[in-house]
This record gives sequence, C-alpha cells and structure tokens, in this order.
Amino acid sequence: MADLYIQNSSCSLSVREQRVLVRNEEQILLKEISFNLIDNILVFGNAQLSTQLLKALANRDIFVFYFSSKGEFLFSFDSFRKEDFEKQRSQARASFDSDFCLGVARKIAAA
Repeated sequence: MADLYIQNSSCSLSVREQRVLVRNEEQILLKEISFNLIDNILVFGNAQLSTQLLKALANRDIFVFYFSSKGEFLFSFDSFRKEDFEKQRSQARASFDSDFCLGVARKIAAA
C-alpha cells in the first residue's frame, strides 16, 4: 500500500465502488485508484474531496493530511475509529446518565 499525493489544486476527488476518482477542473477522469492500494491521502493546495469520499475513507481508516501549496502542514482528517467501537458507544451512553456521572464524581472525590 502507498500514499496518494494530490498536488494540483484544481483536482477534485470522489468515490465510486471502492475506488478514489481523481478528476481535473474539466471533470475529466485522470486516475481511478482502489482503496486497497491507499494508506493515506496527502492534499497540497486546494483540491476538493467529496463528503462521500471522506466518509468512505474514515470507514477504512485511511487518513487525509492537508498541506498548503507551499508544503506547510495545516491539519489531518482522522476518524478516531478504534477497534473497540462498542466500548466507545457504552462510554458515550454512560456520559449522558446523570446517576452514573454522579457515582463516578463521588468515587473521584473520595479517592
């Protein structure tokens, strides 16, 4: 697997059938790459990524890194998906349970 570098600001990226589609400003298809071949996507400048593509990348733990056209790091898109998704879901539900939160607060205060 490898990193996909997007260095042309006029490119737009989208998704179709487990593949990243790279098009130019005239919407001509330049490249079609399988998700299985990509570890990360590095975007330099102002290339456009569709919301559907970002969701698909997040579901596959493929990270997106954004850089200025001069190569300065701006930010990264990370899904924060971990292997124990059910544990995260339980923790989120517990955070809305006021009795549970009060119990945790009492244990912390008593420690």
